[in-house]
Amino acid sequence: MKRTLIYCCYLCIIFSASSQINTNRLLNNGKSALFFDDYVLSILYFNQIIETKPHLHEPYYYRAIAKIQLEDFLGASIDCSKALEINPFLPTAYYARGYAYKRMGNYSLAEIDFTKALEFGPDNEYYLLHRIECYEQTKEYNKALKDIEFLQSKKSTLGNLLQVEKGNIYLQQGDTLKAFESFNSAVEKDSTNPDFLGARALIHLLQNDDKNALSDYNKAIANKSKNIAHYINRGILNYRFYKYKEALSDYRKALEIDSTNTQALFNRALLRTELGDLNKAIEDYSTLLTIDTDFDEARYQRGLVSVSIKNYKQAKNDFKYLIEKYPYFVPAYYGRADADEGLGNIRQASIDRYRAQKLLEDKNAIQKKLKKELNQKEQIANNQSAIVEKIKEFDSSADINFKYNDKIRGSIQNNYTHVKIKNNYLISFYSPNDNLRQLSNYDVLLEEYKQKNNSSLLLSNQEAPLTTNLIEIHFNTIAALSEKIKQQPSTAQLYFERGIHYALVQNHDAALADFNQAIKINNDFELAYFCKANILLKAIEYELNNKKILSQKDNTITIDNKKTALLYSTVLDNYQKVIDLAPNFSYAWYNKANCFFEQKEYTKAIDNYTQALSINNKFAEAYFNRAIAYLFINQKEKALADLSKAGELGIYQAYNLIKRFQE
Repeated sequence: MKRTLIYCCYLCIIFSASSQINTNRLLNNGKSALFFDDYVLSILYFNQIIETKPHLHEPYYYRAIAKIQLEDFLGASIDCSKALEINPFLPTAYYARGYAYKRMGNYSLAEIDFTKALEFGPDNEYYLLHRIECYEQTKEYNKALKDIEFLQSKKSTLGNLLQVEKGNIYLQQGDTLKAFESFNSAVEKDSTNPDFLGARALIHLLQNDDKNALSDYNKAIANKSKNIAHYINRGILNYRFYKYKEALSDYRKALEIDSTNTQALFNRALLRTELGDLNKAIEDYSTLLTIDTDFDEARYQRGLVSVSIKNYKQAKNDFKYLIEKYPYFVPAYYGRADADEGLGNIRQASIDRYRAQKLLEDKNAIQKKLKKELNQKEQIANNQSAIVEKIKEFDSSADINFKYNDKIRGSIQNNYTHVKIKNNYLISFYSPNDNLRQLSNYDVLLEEYKQKNNSSLLLSNQEAPLTTNLIEIHFNTIAALSEKIKQQPSTAQLYFERGIHYALVQNHDAALADFNQAIKINNDFELAYFCKANILLKAIEYELNNKKILSQKDNTITIDNKKTALLYSTVLDNYQKVIDLAPNFSYAWYNKANCFFEQKEYTKAIDNYTQALSINNKFAEAYFNRAIAYLFINQKEKALADLSKAGELGIYQAYNLIKRFQE
């Protein structure tokens, strides 16, 4: 609480010349921080507004969004409730609260909120999709079907996915005929979609139509399916057709997609057991049991295989566990008897066999007491919901196509990377750690400035997330610099460094004003032009995301209807001014190239990356970005050469692009 009050004091000093707080400015700063993923910082801004003006609904709502991104769903639901208490006519607040409830598993409350949001926007696809998911979770299938049919009547962009989802619901209701009709309809409209083929294959499999099921799974996998269920179920079918090698290959592929999938592990372990590969089978059973200690079928099978390879101690432990959990499970007594006999415990083995025999004599009574039977059949994998991955719009990190871990060891070329250029270089105080390379870079221009002004600034193209302690330091430093500026109003360096601090706490207006003032005092201040261009780009990015266009006016960033090209022209002019004053500042060439790239002027971007590389031939990001620009103009050979150089210099994501584009 004390720390929060300190923050508030600093904010008052920074953002207000009097005791009156500029609420709109604070709100915009908080929204900007939220957009740039500075969730902790955005919450601090919203806290300041709430403390002084608790009657406003907006800071509660936006703070809820920040909390959702931080996965504080309970806190988000409370903030949404407060926003709705103040203003009950906010459909997005109902939507956000419904999302938070859903992530907490409270589907009934979530459905109520999505329904309320739909009162304001009856045709909103996202609201409906979330409500459909809630209906499915609460088994209100007829209501889910009604929403799907409504979306279909509106000719939803989801098209066949809705048809597949309808089939999934019919399947959950046990109506395989209607499920098949839905899946078949989707396949007829798109015969190359692996998910549609896999859905139809599942119905064939459930109906024991193995031939058609295998045909559909073969087509789905030939069309590059990444659905693990398709590989598991084709493995089952290959086993039924005595294609054991192919079945093992399918289970292996499934485990490459998800090494923790218990169905694939269990099925492969059973097949390895049958084929006599007992040690490998035990490895699979053991791996499975580390993932799910309650997978008793696997424990029983491991016990049997352990007896076969004379690992009697392991077998006895497994059967003992099962007997304690299921005291009427006769096979476990016989298994433990075999293990004890192998260990030389003949008397104990006899006792267990006697107990098993007595249980068998009272078989009917025992059956009534059994709460669970061990099912040792291979397990069919069900398809996931067709729509659930389409509605994660609050999850900024969600990627529905790939779920690779970002590792730098082993086969790193398999770690998926997006075809996206590396970020602009900024002047900052931080450089995040990297296991392969240094992310801050040396430059003569910046070094001269640092030595002259005893500064710790550096260049980096990755912004480090700020902790609450660091945020406090920046606010404190801004306040101190403001005091110095009062004493030395004609010192450009003070405005310049305060502008950098403002930029780090996402106050773009204040940062831009300071860079402009530094330039006004010193018209040859290269680094101030560089930072000004960067802050303008950030503001453009933020506003264009909201489909708005910016113009610069009176040291503030305002919205008007001017063309985007004019805005980029202003940015390019500032980078060019840096180049005119310091032609060997490679980072200005690089950022200018990125600016051309964003405007889809790829040839100009390549020319500027080339200029940056002529100054610094170890500029890894310039190689990487130039490669992507080459890809966009179909010069693959040059792109691959640059990607190779970028990988050599430490950008290991280049190797995934090499693998994909050289094929």
